[in-house]
Amino acid sequence: MLGATILATVFAAADEKRPVEPADCVKTRYLLGNGTHVSIQIDPTGSRVVYMVKEPHIESNQNNILVYLKNLADTKPDMGKLILSGPKIADVRWLGSGNTVTALSPEDGHIKVIAVNVDTGAKEVLAAMDSDIKEYSTDRAGNIVMFAVDDSDYVGGSKAVKNRIEGYRIPFKFSEFSWPFHRRVFQTKRAADGKWTAPEIVRIHSPFTGKEITELPVAGVVSPLELTLSPTGTSLLLMYYEEYPESWTSNPVIRMFVQSGYKRAPILVLYDLKTGMTSMPARIPQLAYWPLWSGDGKSFFVLSGGPLVGSPEEKRELQSSITQGDGKYLLWVNPGEGRVETVASTHDENVPLRSLWIAPGERIMVRMAGGGISMFSRVGDAWRATENMSIPYATMYPYAQLTTDGSHIVGDYQDFRTPPELFAYEKGQSEARVFARLNPEFDQLILATKKEINWTTPTGYNASAILLLPPHYDPGLKYPLVIQEYPWYRGQFLCDSGPSHDPSFLPQPLADAGIMYLIRTKQGELQRTVEASFFPKGYPGGLGEAAFNMEYADSAIDHLGKEGIIDPAKVGMIGFSRGGWYLEFTLSHSKKRYAAASATDNVTYSMAEYWLEPWYMMTAADHLYGGPPYGSTLQNWLEYSISFNLDKIHTPLLIERMGNGKQYDDEFAPPVDVSIALEVFTGLNRLNRPAELYYYPDEGHTPENPKARLANFQRNYDWYRFWLQGYERPNAEDPDQYLRWRKLRTLRDKDLAAGQGSANEPGVSSLRSTDAKGPQPK
Repeated sequence: MLGATILATVFAAADEKRPVEPADCVKTRYLLGNGTHVSIQIDPTGSRVVYMVKEPHIESNQNNILVYLKNLADTKPDMGKLILSGPKIADVRWLGSGNTVTALSPEDGHIKVIAVNVDTGAKEVLAAMDSDIKEYSTDRAGNIVMFAVDDSDYVGGSKAVKNRIEGYRIPFKFSEFSWPFHRRVFQTKRAADGKWTAPEIVRIHSPFTGKEITELPVAGVVSPLELTLSPTGTSLLLMYYEEYPESWTSNPVIRMFVQSGYKRAPILVLYDLKTGMTSMPARIPQLAYWPLWSGDGKSFFVLSGGPLVGSPEEKRELQSSITQGDGKYLLWVNPGEGRVETVASTHDENVPLRSLWIAPGERIMVRMAGGGISMFSRVGDAWRATENMSIPYATMYPYAQLTTDGSHIVGDYQDFRTPPELFAYEKGQSEARVFARLNPEFDQLILATKKEINWTTPTGYNASAILLLPPHYDPGLKYPLVIQEYPWYRGQFLCDSGPSHDPSFLPQPLADAGIMYLIRTKQGELQRTVEASFFPKGYPGGLGEAAFNMEYADSAIDHLGKEGIIDPAKVGMIGFSRGGWYLEFTLSHSKKRYAAASATDNVTYSMAEYWLEPWYMMTAADHLYGGPPYGSTLQNWLEYSISFNLDKIHTPLLIERMGNGKQYDDEFAPPVDVSIALEVFTGLNRLNRPAELYYYPDEGHTPENPKARLANFQRNYDWYRFWLQGYERPNAEDPDQYLRWRKLRTLRDKDLAAGQGSANEPGVSSLRSTDAKGPQPK
């Protein structure tokens, strides 16, 4: 156990501020966002703003959604007038009248589309079903509603069971019933008497086969169709997954899908409400941001995640070194005239990131990757940036939510020490002003400072990262270190992982506890392309990617060790999602011995994934290892797959998996996610290596329920403090937690005594040290 450092004494000089704890990160309020639609909306008159805030409540285990209304002229940084509140409210949008907003809201047991008069508070239900409505779009007047519901018949693959008596065939790899997520689209209209018509299903016809589709495949349970109805209510744009023709497979984005094991890709189609006809207005391989219609409904702008199929840009990308999926193309599309024009692309100096507002005359304001805003207009036969505007902040989160009416800009501001708040800015002003403070309680918390660091990896890559320093940092001490195997976008608040709620990442709480925290910095949209040119040579297939990330972490330890500010024998690493694969590769192939690690809901590219998720992981793994685990490429698997290299792992490993609603209620039939994790967990246990496995059955890839988020953060917090500082938190929620971990420490010590594995300087003996660096939070 650590020495008895008293919190009140340590922080007496800090105006009685206290350290950040995991619960503070869970409670942080962010603007609500579903990845595409902006939750800040300026009204059509340019005088008022509505915005949505997600407020987690740990006690009730709910995320309460608060919808506020505020005048743009209001200079007080308060929240404004609360007009809606409750769980599961989403997608608030103004109607053309300027005094009414629409939203998804739970009413009488189901989520419905409602309209709310912001002045009187009067509500009207516009669309309802016997199940929850997941997304919607209306015309400008609010007289036509297009909406989508999940097709429950497909959830969980229930159509797989054909015949329980005579048996049924189990197909190899992909089959129709194994695509689990589908949505159906309906339309309803306001009749002349003011009543709404009964919802009528929308029948899409495949632009490839002509086949009628009413159950539209989507990527997941939270993945939208991106329903976008034209202001005039005549045309609907939507995106769903379709099996692509062979002619599409040379496209860089489609090739990425192929290598990931998918036989379908998202396509954008247009549905004509008058004729019922379906067409493909542009051969877009993947949407990067939802479309924006022009005021007359004749054309739209859309941001594509790659070059159009068969376009000159596609050929140019194939001949260049751009990594698949890194392209961004802002397109203007006129379906009636069959015209598609590139407004801006990755080959320009500044990459378009977000479409913001369409001005009269088919001009568009776009958020650029460099942080500014540009107005694009057609000049002659080409599109040009005819106006540029910079928001007066030194750094801004690249994916911050912004809205504009061409004159005013209201947006989300945060940086690594500033929790999310809203700013307001008018064109021509010298500075922006704070419009609403969402998290004033952070004024009473101690926030770590950061240090920018740079070093060179063994392949010559110029690596950069931020290092969070513990409070009262003493350059004469050597601190423990945790490396986050996931990049940080500059300008993002660092308490946990930010608005995405990626699990396990805890920069502020761990730094406040006396552990340095390193996060690599992402350097633009083409970062993957830059990194790929520095992948170590000699690895088969795509394994150079994992080797690059291993060298990144290892060389960071060397760099900080030479500076004398960390203890190289007390380094932990957190890996989530693809970063968890990097972590497992590092633990099993690095010459360094990490003191602790956690892998959360990650891909493993293991034999378990190969067998249990063959419909897409088989193809992805074959690409990664240069072939299957049979025949001539078996040796690649033996050398590099986690399945055959568990004996090389000597690091205490915390494994956490999310269940997406699948309960582990039968030990003889565990869910697939548990089965995959059991391969690593069982192997480490059979080798007498320290490991823990936790399962969150109700959470998705990025947990949403506050109690699950807190349990995940607190568990990782305790894990790293235990292994790097020898600290045990008093009154832990699990009374047996430290009893188990002490036994795991005995296994670790026996492994050390046997001299197995590599060790970092100054020697493995320091791993047993219980001397702490830094304050001890309660």
